This record gives sequence, structure tokens and C-alpha cells, in this order.
Amino acid sequence: MARYAVLDIGTNSMKYLLAEHSPEGLEILRDELNITRLGESLQETGQIPFMVMERNLNAIREFKQISDEYQVDEFILFSTAVLRRAENADAFVGLVRKELNLSIRILSEEEEAELAYEAVTDRLQEKSLIYMIFDIGGGSTEFIISSQGEVIDKISLPVGALVMTDRFIKTDPPTQEEIKTADAYLQTVLQKHFTYKEVDTILTIGGTVTTLAAVKIGLQEYDAHSIDGLNLTINDVKSMINYFAGLDLESRMKVQGLHPQRADIILAGTLIVKAIMEVTSKDIITVCDCGIRHGMMNSIVRRNSEIT
Repeated sequence: MARYAVLDIGTNSMKYLLAEHSPEGLEILRDELNITRLGESLQETGQIPFMVMERNLNAIREFKQISDEYQVDEFILFSTAVLRRAENADAFVGLVRKELNLSIRILSEEEEAELAYEAVTDRLQEKSLIYMIFDIGGGSTEFIISSQGEVIDKISLPVGALVMTDRFIKTDPPTQEEIKTADAYLQTVLQKHFTYKEVDTILTIGGTVTTLAAVKIGLQEYDAHSIDGLNLTINDVKSMINYFAGLDLESRMKVQGLHPQRADIILAGTLIVKAIMEVTSKDIITVCDCGIRHGMMNSIVRRNSEIT
């Protein structure tokens, strides 16, 4: 048996996955979320403030302690849009290396898309269909087009739930003008860059869509089995936009199924979902309770299995 841990250091949150691999398969031992907002000042300054670095360093330290307690064989840290964009990304990477003796791998847009595909590849059952997978992060959204068991296109756009909030949602509760401006911007970006519209099925991963699924069914406590495979319709998404837009932040933090620390960015994330569905003319998307951390874990297991 071997134990592996991966930490996805995102713009909005850190996601930690620890698993044990044996001849019987892969068993998830820990799957945890910490909303650390590494990219909270990125839109305005292009920099990560030192106090934000320290907050995130402390979170990584806690995940390292968990990994040490479980005596993992390999602990991989990686980051995506936030460290691709931050002008002082090297300072944060260096701080983590100095304080914790851990390296952070900064994924390219292509690598991030590949891991998103790796996370859902076992769900692409009908080889004759054209699938689209999208993953809304805090700083960017990745799109993967797949057919006949192969990736045929990958697109990364700099629209994420946190950066869209920072750029467009300035008041509490948000004004209709702010929402319309954000929506118009999303439509323009997607129409310009996303030209592959002939897809049969859309699968989606990430915290925004799993949150929307949890809100749809009113989960008191998050349950992955209830979320995985749930469909969201365009009417679901539009209704939730209207619902969230009518609430101030304090009220949104009390919505059943919505993590309080996601309450400030959930409206922007939902606007991204709506824009994607409209551009692709799809009325239904399927939510998968997985993410690029699962893709990274799968790739580690496969690599080590090939070695042995």
C-alpha cells in the first residue's frame, strides 16, 4: 500500500486530497477545503500581499502536518491561475520552500485542463458523443472538449468566480447594473474565444457548481454522493442568480447548501455558468463531485503503478 497527498492551491481556496492505493484500488482518506483567498488582491494590484502569503503559508503548514501524520509516500503541491498571474509568485513559492521545505508546481493552462479531463475520464462512457468539461476556479475557467476517448480541444479563459466578483460586484446587495455589466462581459469573452459549440453533453467540476447543486437540493451538510451526477438546468441557474442577487452578503451566508465563505463570490460564479450554457445552447449540465486534485491523484497512482 502507498499513501499520496495532493494540495491544489487555488485563487480562492485550497483543496487537499489524501488517498491510499492498494491492489484493491484507491481509497480516499481525507478530502478537505480551506478558503484562503490567495488571489484576493490580484485584480487590483497584480500582487499577493505578504499578509495573504502568511495566511496561505499557515494553511499549507496544517496540510503538511496531516500528511506527516499519515506518513504519506508523496505530497504534491500545485497551483493554477493565481500563481500564473501574480507578479510576485516567486516570492510565495520561495517562502513555502524556505519555511516548509515544500515545492509548489505552477501548472500551465494546458496542464490544468489535462488534469480536469483526467478527473472525469471514467465518466465519458459514450465514445461517440462529444463532451465538454468545464471547471470554474477563482481566477480562470478551463474547458476541455473530448470525443472518441481523446481530448480534441482545450481552452482557458481568465474568468473566475473571485476575479469576476472583484471586477464587477462592488455593492451589497449587488445592483442590476453590476449584474448586467458582468453578464455582458462574460458573453463577449465567451463568444470571442469559445467557438466549439457542437457538444452533446456537458460535465462540470469545481466548487461553484457543486455549491449550486447543494443549494438546489437544500443540503444541510455537504454530501458528495447526493451531488455527484446531479443535473442543473438553465432555469435552475437563472433562478439562483435572481435569488442570490436579491440577498445581501449576511443573508447569503445563511443559505442552505452554500458555504458561508463562498457567499460573496457565488453570484459571479453562477453568472459564469449561465453564460456558458447560453453560449453552448445547452439547457442541462451534469455536476461531478471531483476536481483537478482528483486528476492529479489519478496521474500519481498511474505513474507509480507503471514504475512498479
